[in-house]
Amino acid sequence: MDGFNQVLTRSFEAVVSPMYAWPLLTLLLLAIVSGILMSLVFKYVSNQQALATVLDRGRGNALAIKLFKDDMRGMFYSLANVLGLMLKRIWYSLSPVLVLSIPLFFLLSQIYLRYENRPLEIEEPTVFELRLNETSWESANDVALTTSENVLIETPALRDELDRSIAWRISAKTAGVHTIKVNFADAEVEKSLIACSTGQLQQVSEVRPGTNWAERLWFAGETSVDSVHGIESLSVNYPKRSLPIFGYPLPWWLTYFIVSILAALLSQPLVKVRF
Repeated sequence: MDGFNQVLTRSFEAVVSPMYAWPLLTLLLLAIVSGILMSLVFKYVSNQQALATVLDRGRGNALAIKLFKDDMRGMFYSLANVLGLMLKRIWYSLSPVLVLSIPLFFLLSQIYLRYENRPLEIEEPTVFELRLNETSWESANDVALTTSENVLIETPALRDELDRSIAWRISAKTAGVHTIKVNFADAEVEKSLIACSTGQLQQVSEVRPGTNWAERLWFAGETSVDSVHGIESLSVNYPKRSLPIFGYPLPWWLTYFIVSILAALLSQPLVKVRF
């Protein structure tokens, strides 16, 4: 999984990095392109003939409801047909949606890596957290945190027995990609720390996962930690990135889904697809 994530991350970086200076424009272009591509995939994976039949029959029954609104029995019969056809439409759309969900998951994980969080500003404090499994927590009395001279450890370790975590407040003295090292159980594990003074896009790896397969799939910025260390995750609490649209700070995922859906719908006549 780590190898696949690395290849995917590097490939995505090669395509998107030339537009990093325009974060909002980049997100809109990603949404438009992926919306059109999703409509193409939907066209060739779904049963378009069956969907066309369902849509035509649905229009016919909707027209019958309007024309024969004085005939209560006929109107409810047509209404029942419309509801049944809606269920058929959902059924016929299920297989292409399942097929699309796989590439969409990995695409969103790459967008998340760049849009969910922003890098730290210089001297902006944050929290670095180490989470351990139950076995390792019992012997975690000698955990030490070391950094380069460009990163300041501001507080001693704070232990949370309930969450099995150890946290430190840290900050970056200079811009750049820094390394935090956790010395634990005769091993040394690293986590990146990103600080930047510009507003352009950058990979911001929030979590370096452990053995949790879902986290290993989603957090693609760094390789997972070897399970032998008993580490569940290493994380940095980065600030959330804001991309205001017309003055409203919408989350990136909402902007992405609205624009991609609009792109898919508007491309229907060109792609000749029925949803």
